[in-house]
Amino acid sequence: MNKVFGVVFCIGLFMAMGCQKDYSVETNQTLTVFPTISTPSKGSLQDESGNCYAITVNGVYTQDSALTTQNFITVTINFTKTGKYKLYTDTVNGCWFSMDSATTYNTGIKTVNLKGNGTPTTLGTSYFNVFYLNSFCSFSVITNHLSKSEKDYFPMSLGSSWRYDTLLNASSKDTVLYTVTSNKQLVNGTPYTLFSSSKMSDTKYYYKDYKGHYYENTDIFSGFSIPRFEFLFLDDTKKVGDSWQTKTYSGTFGGAPVSVSITTTVMEKNVSYRFNNQTIDSVIHLKQAVTLILNGQDQTSAILPNDVYYAKKIGLVSYASPTPDIYRFARRWNIK
Repeated sequence: MNKVFGVVFCIGLFMAMGCQKDYSVETNQTLTVFPTISTPSKGSLQDESGNCYAITVNGVYTQDSALTTQNFITVTINFTKTGKYKLYTDTVNGCWFSMDSATTYNTGIKTVNLKGNGTPTTLGTSYFNVFYLNSFCSFSVITNHLSKSEKDYFPMSLGSSWRYDTLLNASSKDTVLYTVTSNKQLVNGTPYTLFSSSKMSDTKYYYKDYKGHYYENTDIFSGFSIPRFEFLFLDDTKKVGDSWQTKTYSGTFGGAPVSVSITTTVMEKNVSYRFNNQTIDSVIHLKQAVTLILNGQDQTSAILPNDVYYAKKIGLVSYASPTPDIYRFARRWNIK
């Protein structure tokens, strides 16, 4: 991975059951025609003893995250008369389950999917009622917490991983996988988390304060005999146009004295970024400029700035370093 690496990353499987007109099915050249039914169906969500039939809750429910097609409930109902029907729930914790009006052409027990709507606002267990005619049954939904790690621009939840494709010198290609481990390293009393790499001698150590500041214990300047230092590679509290700079570090190169520093500037914030035929939202675009004084001569103009893109809840999605020709793009990621 490039030296300046920052790995920044109720309910809708909808069973369309709209009002139907005449519907036919042809089997072995025999045409069966279902007539239009305008009268309401009859039935119940409960058996003859008053016990509710099964209700299955599908999907993961996360605080402050809108429900998706993965979130729906499957309700069991016993129809005693064919006709139109509609099931729905009450609204609890900012969510509800619903369906379009539909028609059943057969009596007996069947299952129906209700899509989820809304965004859970509170952690814990919420209790819903689903209604059909004069019957109703209850079910519960557990809303989980989305960790601080997963909400920001640099996920560090254990087991999360990212695979990057790298283009070197506009010709040579490479790929690397980084994974968050449970290993820690104390740096000036701060616990940095180890990111393992599929490449030997390419492990990284990162720390964040959950207040918008992200650090790497980096050896980016090891080529100048400069030891590792704590590098603030991202500050998501900054506005567009704001900059911050590392201290100036002194070292040597080929026996000549070197002084070097990095200035990072926020170029764009909360924008969409397209790469690898996909578009990612909530992206921060940074520009990293290196100031280099070699043997008393300013060599800064020889080093073109880097462009770095971090996406919320994903991490680093793109890194472009024109000097020396290194371009990296996230191929896939798995945030735990």
